[in-house]
Amino acid sequence: MILVTGATGLNGKAIVCEFARQRRQARALVRDLDRASAAGLGV
Repeated sequence: MILVTGATGLNGKAIVCEFARQRRQARALVRDLDRASAAGLGV
C-alpha cells in the first residue's frame, strides 16, 4: 500500500491516476474532501 500526500494537486492526482492504471493499491491523503471529490479520487 502506498500513501500519496497532496493528492488533489496536479502532480498528486497524476500519481494516483497512474497507480490506478497499474492496478496498484494506493491511499490518498487530502485536507479538503470537497476538492478530493471534485478531483475524482473516489471519496
